[in-house]
Amino acid sequence: MSPKKQKIRIIAVTSTLFIIILSILLFLLTLMHFPCIPSMDAGCSIIRINNGDYIIAGSRGITNAWLIRVTNNGDIVWSKTYNENLTHVFFDIVAMGDSSFVALGKAKNGYMACVKFNTDGDTIWSRFYGSNLFYLNGEEIIATSDKGCAVVGLVISYENDSKSYDGFLIKINENGELEWNKTYGGKGYDRFFSIAPTLNGGYIMVGVTSGSYDINGTWVVKVDLYGNLLWSKIFRGMIGWRITPSLGGGYLIIAEGYGNESSSGSNIKLIKIEEDGSVEWNKTYDLEGDDRVSSVIQLLDGSYIIAGSTKYLTNNSDVFLIKIDENGNLIWMRTYNGERSNRAYDIAQSLDGGYVIVGKTGGDILLMKVDENGDLIWVKTYNGAQDKYSSCDGRYHGVCDEYAVLFISFARAVNIPARQIYVHTDSADGHEFAEIWDGSKWVHADPTWNKYDDPGIYRENGLFIEYVKIYAGANDSKDSDDTYGDGIIYWYEYNEKIDYNPNPYQW
Repeated sequence: MSPKKQKIRIIAVTSTLFIIILSILLFLLTLMHFPCIPSMDAGCSIIRINNGDYIIAGSRGITNAWLIRVTNNGDIVWSKTYNENLTHVFFDIVAMGDSSFVALGKAKNGYMACVKFNTDGDTIWSRFYGSNLFYLNGEEIIATSDKGCAVVGLVISYENDSKSYDGFLIKINENGELEWNKTYGGKGYDRFFSIAPTLNGGYIMVGVTSGSYDINGTWVVKVDLYGNLLWSKIFRGMIGWRITPSLGGGYLIIAEGYGNESSSGSNIKLIKIEEDGSVEWNKTYDLEGDDRVSSVIQLLDGSYIIAGSTKYLTNNSDVFLIKIDENGNLIWMRTYNGERSNRAYDIAQSLDGGYVIVGKTGGDILLMKVDENGDLIWVKTYNGAQDKYSSCDGRYHGVCDEYAVLFISFARAVNIPARQIYVHTDSADGHEFAEIWDGSKWVHADPTWNKYDDPGIYRENGLFIEYVKIYAGANDSKDSDDTYGDGIIYWYEYNEKIDYNPNPYQW
């Protein structure tokens, strides 16, 4: 079926009247304004320290990176936020072996942040890496044998009105000073998500590579001690998220695969490779939903624990754990559900042989403790917002989608065409705002952030928008193609119309 053109009537208003009405709408929404928190509060990474406590790294709202130290029972020892240079999220955390830790995060204007702190959460040093010519998004950090760190992620370079997307590897010393950096990739979209040390002192990295807008597959790159390329391989039909060394030699890659006839979403792919990149074995697991893997650890007996989330067509996301043996054979599988959507981002083993999983539930940090067989022991949640009020449908007031819908309703009530915009950001699940038709063009309006015609506000606050989804009804699409006939326009080159700064890659 060919795409349908949706026609609308254009309602002309004078600029003065338009601004007056828009100001009234913003004022009405400001009366009940709470800060929009696209990721709300989320735990992105967790490590266990020597006494059995844990340190959680993540975000507190959209404006602060957050560190929490908890006991083995989940009780808070201390909680600290970091906002230097608008650092607003910590994606990963690594122990340095001297009772210190380094957290990897994101700061303003596309800069990458690394913060070293002690077990009391006191900052030892903080460093920021970036330039106005490129944007750095660090994904994972590991400690190196010389007391430094290695970081991988995505670098977006701006030159001559064009952008390139490449994977990067950065080496810093024990003081956070840059030693060297390398980029890898071709003409498409290339990105690293994970890194592991190799036997020869180098590194092996996994991520995704694509040509144009099509996903070509999992990208594995092995380099020497100084980042010089040794080999690279592509495994098609899947996106590689994590790589970890195997006790028996080689590496395990956990990935998401697509196109399984028994499932409408993604499934779990496991690939065990040798030092030269040859495949030793591969396995596929399908929870019959949209399965997302996030973390993997290997146990001393050679088995692995894999954490992630699965979402069924009509339900919220549920956390899952899978235990496999050294050959990828299933030992057990567990799913954990709740009243809200739950997601797992990282996992650590506890001193008693069980596991703790960190992630998010609704708008709060989620921490779960299970025993060695995956049976649930306890669940804890942590939040930094003091003014959350539950609505009758069990959701929270004050989130951005509610403000966007209310704003649009007000606008349409006075005959101003308005539409809802969803953007997926790299440090959050997403953010929603509105656009108003002024008689000639769509104009940005964010009632939650109290910003009008200021789309650059997201980039200024360090958010990189990865794709855009426009909810457009029959009377609001302005001759745009609704390709799927579902009232939604998927617009990957939205920056040609207005500067929301997305890239052409959809998750």
